[in-house]
Amino acid sequence: MIFDFDGPVCLLFPDGTASETAAVKAAVWRNPEQIPPALVKVEDTHDLLKEVGGESPEVNAQVADLITAYEDAAVSHVLPTPHIREVVDQLAARGKQLSIASNNAPGPILRFLELHDMSPLFQGRVCGRDPLDLRRLKPAPDSVLRAVAQLGLHVSECALVGDKATDLRAAQAAGTRFIGCTNDAEERDLMIAQGAELVVETLEPLLRAVQSLPART
Repeated sequence: MIFDFDGPVCLLFPDGTASETAAVKAAVWRNPEQIPPALVKVEDTHDLLKEVGGESPEVNAQVADLITAYEDAAVSHVLPTPHIREVVDQLAARGKQLSIASNNAPGPILRFLELHDMSPLFQGRVCGRDPLDLRRLKPAPDSVLRAVAQLGLHVSECALVGDKATDLRAAQAAGTRFIGCTNDAEERDLMIAQGAELVVETLEPLLRAVQSLPART
């Protein structure tokens, strides 16, 4: 089982990232008139990472480092998503391997897992964004395919749990199954319109489904 991080595992930025995005742009481009036109109206850190992918390596690195710092600060005070701990515990008890495929940086994810005693369950299998190629963020399948490779399984044997239509498209491109988990009606409808077969509001139905599986003997 592969999980997206921000959403299914924790809600990293519950109020969105508009303020962080503005701060990053102000730090990188001191003069607002120097901000590339494609970035002026961007109000999400991941959208900023995707759009900045065509800039110079130096700008890419500066933007990625600043956003990673915000992510690292956020993991210190956010809690796990309700039921995620029970879900991963039950999956592990049934011999299921776990991984994370995320547009977030791997360092903050690993630290969050350590803070909440989940590191042994994932065993370091965290596929975060590649700072050297920010254009490969989801919906590109790169992180999902890396997670599948870490698990040593075929894509047909894996499922991605995600809260965004970009997660769905990444799963579709990779060839894995997909479980949507969101209480956002607009995002749910978008997932269904784009082919999602299963979208739940919380992880509780997934927990019940896992608990119905036979335990490892």
